[in-house]
Amino acid sequence: MSPAGVSAPQLLDPVAMQVRYLYRNARTGLVVNAVLGLLMGWVLWARVERTLLLVWVVAIVGASALRLLQLIAFERRFVAAAAPRWANAFLVGSTFTAALWGAAPWWFGAHMTRETEVFLAFALGGLTAGAAAVLGVVQRVYVSYALVIMLPIIAWFFSRDTAYGAQMAAMLTVYLAAMLVTGLIYRRVVMTSIVVSHELAEARDRAETASRAKSEFLSRMSHELRTPLNAILGFAQLIALDRARTLSEEQHAQVRMINDSGTHLLDLINEVLDLARIEQGRLELRVATVGVAAELVKVVELLRPLAEQRGIRVEYTCAADVVALADAQRLRQILLNLIGNAIKYGDPGSLVDIVVGASGATVNIAVSDDGPGIPADRHEAVFEPFNRLDADTAATEGAGIGLTISRSLARGMHGDITLASAPGGPTTFVLDLPAASA
Repeated sequence: MSPAGVSAPQLLDPVAMQVRYLYRNARTGLVVNAVLGLLMGWVLWARVERTLLLVWVVAIVGASALRLLQLIAFERRFVAAAAPRWANAFLVGSTFTAALWGAAPWWFGAHMTRETEVFLAFALGGLTAGAAAVLGVVQRVYVSYALVIMLPIIAWFFSRDTAYGAQMAAMLTVYLAAMLVTGLIYRRVVMTSIVVSHELAEARDRAETASRAKSEFLSRMSHELRTPLNAILGFAQLIALDRARTLSEEQHAQVRMINDSGTHLLDLINEVLDLARIEQGRLELRVATVGVAAELVKVVELLRPLAEQRGIRVEYTCAADVVALADAQRLRQILLNLIGNAIKYGDPGSLVDIVVGASGATVNIAVSDDGPGIPADRHEAVFEPFNRLDADTAATEGAGIGLTISRSLARGMHGDITLASAPGGPTTFVLDLPAASA
């Protein structure tokens, strides 16, 4: 069951998508139909009886107008369940229009000349070819259109009972057969495309629904876990005070272990909660002018016990007047993650070097360590949530989402985090933030 407020959008089935495709492309067909009808009137104006011509042109333009109203109605009222009915309505409209075109040689027959015969054959053949792209997606619609538009002129040429008429009829028959085959091929291609796009849309929406459900679950569970965990930490801290001095040294050590483990677990829960907020677009950032040197000093001091424990030297270079536009709390969070990772993954006894500089409108904070390095093809993988690469999860703390959160926070502050590293060489993470004048 989807969480409250999360529902996957309803997708059209392939038949409904096919009908949508048919009506969407029909707009072009209607324009061509009306323009060609007017062009026919212009070409035949001095060659056929004008009353007959005007009646025919008005009928063609009128049919196009009626079908335009049909398209408008489709856009306003279409529902997937009614797709077959809309397909039938389109079949009737297109067949009626094709009948008007197919009747042209018989309608103007008494006034036809060799010149107008060739022009009309060319016009009807062009309509049939163009319709393959517009109507070919629904086979019965295109077949009906092609047969109704071409068979009358083929029959008309045969009725001439001349070699020329037989040749023209034979040529148009071959042309009609070719167009029917082309329409069939086109339909297969389009149907394959429709099915593939439909499956991709379904997969995308399933993934988005699952992602929203996961984010909602993480958010709710994180809140639910924090409440009892804070209570555990509070009682552990009260016990650690031991005002009555009833605890032994071993018991004090066990209480400290409870405190340390609970604090670590709370940090992990807060990270998961941050990730859920970021994915849901609910994380608020309070961007202001921040002195980078002051924030860097605080973070280095917080991490100094960890660095001393691993025998790692932490050195930094930062001018006092470097200021950035950032959320101070989130900047500290990013620096804690980048510098903390450098200490965790750096070789014991090595150096973590932090260099802060400003170039133009950007403040750059580069954190380098002497760890094992990361191959170039895995640089982006380190920013994927819960991806620890080949880290020993038992030896190294963390859930593998710190860098994911840090990059999202940096981008939320109109900055970014990039990585430069190679196996066996130093690893450098660079945090870029917008600069601000002092």
